[in-house]
Amino acid sequence: MARTSQIKKVATLRQRSYSSPSSFLPTPKPAIHDYPGLGLPLRHLVQDKYGFYPIGAHGSNYEAHSEPIFVREVAMMDVIERLTDKTEWSRKVFDEEIVAKWKKEALALKDEDFYRLATSGKSQYWGDDGVELRDDDGGVMPDNILNGVAFDCSKAKYLKKTGIVPTLDACASVAKSDSLVTPELHAALRAAFEKLKADHEAAPDWHPCYNDMVQDFVDPSMYPLIYGRTRAFQQECVGVEDAISHWAGKGAVVPNAEHQNFEGTNSMHYGVGSGTLPPEYWSETYQWLPANVTFQPDGGVKFTSYVNNLHPGKYPNIHRVLEELIKASLPMWDQCLALAADYESREGAGRMKKRMPMVDNADDENAKNWIPEDAQECADAEVTEQQLEDLGYSPDWSEPNRLTEYKWKIVRKPKLPEATFSDISYAPQEGTQLVERFASSGLQVIVKMVSIELTPEKPDFPVGGWHIEGQMNEHIAATSMYYLDSENIADNSLYFRMQTSAYLNDDDAYQVGQDSYKWMEGVYGTGFGCGNSPCLQNYGSVVTKQGRLLAFPNVL
Repeated sequence: MARTSQIKKVATLRQRSYSSPSSFLPTPKPAIHDYPGLGLPLRHLVQDKYGFYPIGAHGSNYEAHSEPIFVREVAMMDVIERLTDKTEWSRKVFDEEIVAKWKKEALALKDEDFYRLATSGKSQYWGDDGVELRDDDGGVMPDNILNGVAFDCSKAKYLKKTGIVPTLDACASVAKSDSLVTPELHAALRAAFEKLKADHEAAPDWHPCYNDMVQDFVDPSMYPLIYGRTRAFQQECVGVEDAISHWAGKGAVVPNAEHQNFEGTNSMHYGVGSGTLPPEYWSETYQWLPANVTFQPDGGVKFTSYVNNLHPGKYPNIHRVLEELIKASLPMWDQCLALAADYESREGAGRMKKRMPMVDNADDENAKNWIPEDAQECADAEVTEQQLEDLGYSPDWSEPNRLTEYKWKIVRKPKLPEATFSDISYAPQEGTQLVERFASSGLQVIVKMVSIELTPEKPDFPVGGWHIEGQMNEHIAATSMYYLDSENIADNSLYFRMQTSAYLNDDDAYQVGQDSYKWMEGVYGTGFGCGNSPCLQNYGSVVTKQGRLLAFPNVL
């Protein structure tokens, strides 16, 4: 799930996952498709077979969970993300003298900043207004969080080959590119925004709740598909140029959700891990309307249905510009999308697992997990009576020779495991690219174009909330965002986090003695006590600068 700070003019593409992969050649006849809500139950959810793209953040989302990641690895991802924004970093990373300087700069960064990044929003408090997420303060912050940094030369080589930087990559990843959108396409997108802005000048569409700072030019929430009212065809025949003149008002009414049968193989049972989820994750009223695109022999794409809220007769040029943006986004989606291969693994490009595995014995009683390991080194440590009382020590009845042990428990710091690295391939495997998996059926894409306008009277834009894109109705698998213009504002960032399993307590790797999880809380930056911590793993942030194309799966 993602959260943004200030942003600016941005074109957003959301790729639906519903189209089924196929290897057969298309026939001359228009294809007939079954869609959730039209030919299939509204709450149809394909998780009984593997080879699907996980969607959303819920307890029954197979292979959409992150393993807990050490704060050291979060720090490493943060530093590598910063380095890959440096000018000519892909060349300089092979210069040992420059790398030594970068390492020195990285090691000078404050542990507190890394720990805050890892622990932000990781404690939950139940109040009258519901659950409030706060920064986790239960663990003991380790010292020297970043005691070594891997400067990933393989990412530099991959950037030179593809123009893509995989980043914040552990159990999922983000892809960024500052070159896939050419200057010509950038200029065409700017012209598209200027045209839409001029046409909306008389009646601007201001996004609700943002005090006339967010103007929507193409908004999927405007005139969406409404169950029981909207007409549609299962046969793909509407097209683009003649969509309004020939097909407006025709087709069968998409049935109301309450008239559909939700029972059967995909009925909801709602329990965490059941493979199903509650009905409220869907809307029974509406959904965003996607546009269909097909792959072309030259590697591009072509709309076979119009973009909702972008009149196909009035804006044919903008449709063509968006086709070029989708074409640029395809390798980005190939980079960050991962298939659920089975119950415990996923298949995708680049890194699929965290860099630093769990230690063999995570129990607090394992002295090797602490600095110092030997309690006798703390015999002369100065501690307060209150600190001793908090641990249950009393000079009146506790054994005198245990005072040193209590002091050790007070002053010790968690020892972070050392990082190990291996060179990996970031290239998608043969047969896994979208153009290969969906050669016959094509893709469905939801388009949004928005401008955020700050003025001297309204200089501050509120930080966005954490969210997953869309509802379950939309079946959004991944998002691509292009940041067109950024003028007279500070740098902005998009923050990412991912859910963790609700069954960590059942995982042998995390089995410890009663209340012996303080070491884990320190090195992971999250609470392991009952009921106090949400199942979330922070990944970090990516700067959303002008001219950047950003893509990420809809589980981050």
